[in-house]
Amino acid sequence: MRPAFPQRHRFPKKIVFVGGSLGAGLALSLGILYLLAVSDKGMYSERDVEVCLKLPVLTSVPSFDVRAHGNG
Repeated sequence: MRPAFPQRHRFPKKIVFVGGSLGAGLALSLGILYLLAVSDKGMYSERDVEVCLKLPVLTSVPSFDVRAHGNG
């Protein structure tokens, strides 16, 4: 007598594994981005400088983008 094999696989359910992997990857990437944002110590605005140093900003250096002005 031969064993009777099931007509459909019960395990592993590919859609469950794909969904779980996608969710875990998304959660892991968001967690890494959050940790990077929290650990960033850069000052990007006048308000950041004033809050960090508790001093007023008297002047600032303007940003100069070389690509915006072209090569000539």
